Amino acid sequence: MTSTQPQKLPIGTTHLDTSLGTTIRTFIALRWALTRANMRASAWVIVSLVIGAIMQIGMMIGCYFFAEALPSLSLHLLGLETTTDVTLTQHGALRIASAQAWGLELALIATIVALIILLFQLMFSGNGSTLNVEQLSLFGIDDTRMQIGVFAAMLTGFPSIIGAADLLIVSSAWRWYGIGIMIVAFVCALLTLIVWVALCSMIVALVATFIRSTKSKTVYYLVVLGLFICIAQLPNILMSFSGAYQSDVADTADTAMLSSMLVTSAFSTASQICSWLPFGAAMSIPAHVVAGEFGIVILKLAISCAAVALALWVMMWCMRYTRLHAQGAQASTGARGLGIFARVPDNAIGAVIARGAVYWRRDPRLMLNFLMPVVFLVIMGAQAYSTGQMMIMWMAPILVAWFMSMMESNNVALDGTPFIFQSLSAVPAYKDRLGRAIVNAVISGLAVLVCCGVAFVVSRAWENAFSAQLAGVFTCVALSFVLANAGIAQMLAVLLPYPTASIDKPFASRQGRIGAQMLFPFISMLVTIVVAAPTAAISVAVLTQGWSLWIIGVTAIVSGVLFSALGVWLAAIIMRARELQLVQAVTNFASMR
Repeated sequence: MTSTQPQKLPIGTTHLDTSLGTTIRTFIALRWALTRANMRASAWVIVSLVIGAIMQIGMMIGCYFFAEALPSLSLHLLGLETTTDVTLTQHGALRIASAQAWGLELALIATIVALIILLFQLMFSGNGSTLNVEQLSLFGIDDTRMQIGVFAAMLTGFPSIIGAADLLIVSSAWRWYGIGIMIVAFVCALLTLIVWVALCSMIVALVATFIRSTKSKTVYYLVVLGLFICIAQLPNILMSFSGAYQSDVADTADTAMLSSMLVTSAFSTASQICSWLPFGAAMSIPAHVVAGEFGIVILKLAISCAAVALALWVMMWCMRYTRLHAQGAQASTGARGLGIFARVPDNAIGAVIARGAVYWRRDPRLMLNFLMPVVFLVIMGAQAYSTGQMMIMWMAPILVAWFMSMMESNNVALDGTPFIFQSLSAVPAYKDRLGRAIVNAVISGLAVLVCCGVAFVVSRAWENAFSAQLAGVFTCVALSFVLANAGIAQMLAVLLPYPTASIDKPFASRQGRIGAQMLFPFISMLVTIVVAAPTAAISVAVLTQGWSLWIIGVTAIVSGVLFSALGVWLAAIIMRARELQLVQAVTNFASMR
């Protein structure tokens, strides 16, 4: 008697389809299943999606306008002012020359964009992806198939789809050379995306493999964020020094011509180099197709394909290396005894102060604040040098005081599990908030005073009484921001906690909450602007009535003390009323990491 029911496989036997195509489809389906689950599990993902959608619309519009402006930009580099579509497509020599200019421009831009993406990937080292190779290795999947499947899932995720759309829009500029060249450009754009994803993933895998200790991670995050801030501010610094140079050099025709020649030469050299690098080689291939240089086309295709193959091999090597060289327990290098706890008052407030100081010393999420004095001093110094107004340096301590409260305004979520234990120990709310405010005020105040000292020396404020008086007023205003932020941050921490990354990976946003993590820290800065209203009103009165400038400084200090006390008092009330909700929120945040 036969049965039409499907036969069950005996335990231990596998007759499953294990082909590479099935593996790729499975990983892609798993990627999107996890993405949909994350979207349903957290409302923060919706916030991130809305912010990301707005930014992507702006990016697509910018790519469209760049594609429209590319012909005129290329002809400008060739020394031509205007042209027509017929000129581009029919004149042989000009057609090839303009195509080569397009290819060089796109290769340079593609390389710059890839390096920016790589920098973001380094900030999100070892995370930011739904699929994790180390976790999937527990299922006994073949290394090669698993790595290819994960790589295919990366290429079908939201970031890759968005990048592909932007590259295709930019590549549509090749339509002036015919439909065939445009199709080649589209294929090269997708190949460029594959190279980007492969090389960025490879470098991230290398970083995650070799930077594993807590100390090395802390140094790594500080260096990467410092590099990111410097690159972001590099245009302002260069423009400032460029303005200073132009003010020192006579504005003659020869000088302008020499400057233009230097810029053009540097641009041409950088473009030529980038057109042979894997990040931008594929974007220049359509230009060689137009010129009939098919040997170079094959060579650049080989460079791109070899880069992808090398990246996949390196990622598999990193996976196997990590598996064979598991990280052992790290020896403790901390000080023996009570450490900083022995140097604070023996009460609840002293314990909170010591714990907060330890966080500032060892938590890379808070240690990043120590980069702000250096960054703002460099930026304000460049602007002061370019304009000749050295008093601009006094904006640095004010900005440092303003920005250093961002992370502290979410200290409940930053604490995580220790906050739960502290709640169980029945520490009074006002003592907890007061201790955190003291730590924040002392550390931020020291950073601000260092900035004030540098600004005092650079601006040569001791040369006359008025400059010295202005220096004192700016110092008082900066300290008032420190005091006000110390209290306001405690109130916002218990009123509006939001998910944050773990201490091991301070930039990670595994569940798609990067939009919320980037938006909410600025709430404390906006609130600080509001509480600065009394000082601003007194400043207007002093300047219009001709009163002494010290009135502004005294008002700022008094205002800072009052708002600090008010913030701590309100924070204690809110914390007592919402302590159970805060514990639940911290637990949820920990489960989302």
